[in-house]
Amino acid sequence: MVVMDRDRWRELEPLLDQALDLPAEERERWLRELGQRSPDDAAELKRLLAREVAADRTGFLTAGHAVRPEIGLEGLELGAYTLERPLGQGGMGSVWLARRTAIPGEKAAVKLRNLTLASPTAQARFRREGSVLARLAHPGIARLLDAGVSSGGQPYLVMEYIDGKPIDLYATEQAMGVERRLELFVQVLDAVGHAHENLIVHRDLKPSNILVTRDGTVKLLDFGIAKLLEPEPGTDQSWTTTDGMLMLTPEYAAPEQVTGGPITPATDVYVLGTLLYVLLSGRHPTADGLCTQRDIVRALFEVEAPVLDLGDAGTIADKALRKQPRDRYRTIGAFTDDVQRYLRHEPIVARRASLADRVQTFVRRNGGKVAGMLRRDY
Repeated sequence: MVVMDRDRWRELEPLLDQALDLPAEERERWLRELGQRSPDDAAELKRLLAREVAADRTGFLTAGHAVRPEIGLEGLELGAYTLERPLGQGGMGSVWLARRTAIPGEKAAVKLRNLTLASPTAQARFRREGSVLARLAHPGIARLLDAGVSSGGQPYLVMEYIDGKPIDLYATEQAMGVERRLELFVQVLDAVGHAHENLIVHRDLKPSNILVTRDGTVKLLDFGIAKLLEPEPGTDQSWTTTDGMLMLTPEYAAPEQVTGGPITPATDVYVLGTLLYVLLSGRHPTADGLCTQRDIVRALFEVEAPVLDLGDAGTIADKALRKQPRDRYRTIGAFTDDVQRYLRHEPIVARRASLADRVQTFVRRNGGKVAGMLRRDY
C-alpha cells in the first residue's frame, strides 16, 4: 500500500469526499474537468476511487475494508438499533438511518467508521467524538444515544436523527431576508456557545453539519475533530491538532487551523464568520469560484473578504473574519451580543458608532416616527 503524507492527504481528502458524493456518470465528468485543471490531483483521486471499488467487492465489517452504503447493510443490527438506509457517506465513513429494533417508530442516525483509513489516532478521534457528545446537553446539538463496536470490529456511534436541511439551503428555500437569517444564525451561536462553556471547540462548522428542521430549529452535528480546551487527565490530545488539520474542510477553516496554531474559541468565531458571510451573501468570503484545495488554502491567507454592503450586518461578519484571532470577537458571547444588538436596532460594538451611524440606527429604530415628522414639516 502506498503511504500518503499528511499535507497531500489534506489536499485530496475533501476532493475524495466530493467525488464519492457524485453519481457515477457525474463523477467521471467531474474527474475529467479536474484533470484539465490539476492532472496530478485527478490521477491520485482515480487511484483512491479504484481502491474504494476494490473494498466494495471484498466485503464489509472486516478489518482493512471500507464500509460503503452501496454494499447493502440494510437490516444489520448494531446494539439496540437496526440499519435501514444510508443517509450520507464520505472518505472517512458513512452515516445510516436506523430504527430502534424493539421500537420500530423510533429513529436514529448511526455513524460507522471507515476501517480502510483506520489508525490509532483515527480510532482515538472516533472514541473522543463519543466522549465529547456525551458532555453536551443542548436542544441545538444532536444527542448521543449509544456507542459500541460491532462483532466485526466496526466502531459506531448512535445519534439523534435530525430530519433537516443544511442551514444555507434552508434559508434560501425559505427566501429569508437579512434579519431572519440572523435570527437563525443566533441559534447556531447559542449551540456553539454551549460547547465552548463545556470547553469544547467544534472546528468543523460547515453548512452540512448544521441542519434546520421543518419548524426552524437548528441542530448542530459532527464533533469528529472537536478539541477539548482542557484535556482530561491521562488522555492523549496530540491528535486534536495534527489530525484535526488533516480532517478540516478548507472552505470552512480558520487560518490557525491550517498553520497548526493554537485552537481557541476564536477559531470557531472565524468559521462562523465564514458561515454568516455565506448566509448573507450566497458566496464564500475568500474562495468564491475557486476549485482546488491548494487555491482555497492560499486564498485563506492572501484574500481579504470584501465587506458586505449590508450596513452593520456586514460589519459583524467582517469582524468575525479577521485573520488574527486577537482582532476577532474574543468569544461566542461577544459575537452573539453584537448580532442581537443589530436585531434590536441598537449600535453594535464591532466599531465605534459615528454620528452618521447613530443617525442611521435612530432612523431604523424609529422609522415610523421620523416619517411622520417629515410629513408634518413638509
